[in-house]
Amino acid sequence: MIIWLNGAFGAGKTTVASALCQRLPGSFCYDPENAGYFLRQNTPACLHTPDFQDTPLWRQINGLLLAQLAREYPGDIIIPMTLVSRSYWQQITGELVKQGAGGAFYPVGGPGNHCAAAQKAQPGDALAGTVCPGCPGPLHGCFCPSPAGAPDPH
Repeated sequence: MIIWLNGAFGAGKTTVASALCQRLPGSFCYDPENAGYFLRQNTPACLHTPDFQDTPLWRQINGLLLAQLAREYPGDIIIPMTLVSRSYWQQITGELVKQGAGGAFYPVGGPGNHCAAAQKAQPGDALAGTVCPGCPGPLHGCFCPSPAGAPDPH
């Protein structure tokens, strides 16, 4: 299963991912930014964007690599990465679906940065207050938190 920790910058995604990797036997922590570093080192500077995510090839590489990992790796794949664009999220998860990768994708918001549906989670729910239970299901995960000023998707 892919567990994608998506939330505000500095919310502790990498810390949580490291803790999950230590507690989930056989899990693997995947950092999508490494694909961006590779692209920066192996392409002309004039092709670089200020943010890796704005590079279509970065999204394509991560989608393809994650799809392969999801199909071939038996353990959980944990990804601490903020995606700030719903369309980028849809491109990457769309590639996973297209490539036949199984699993569920759970964007997670940091404390105080939840969408309305996540705030309605009842105490005792799995990860209550962080995983958005109001989302339409696997591969259509909530994009939490909503960008500042954007309407809540729920």
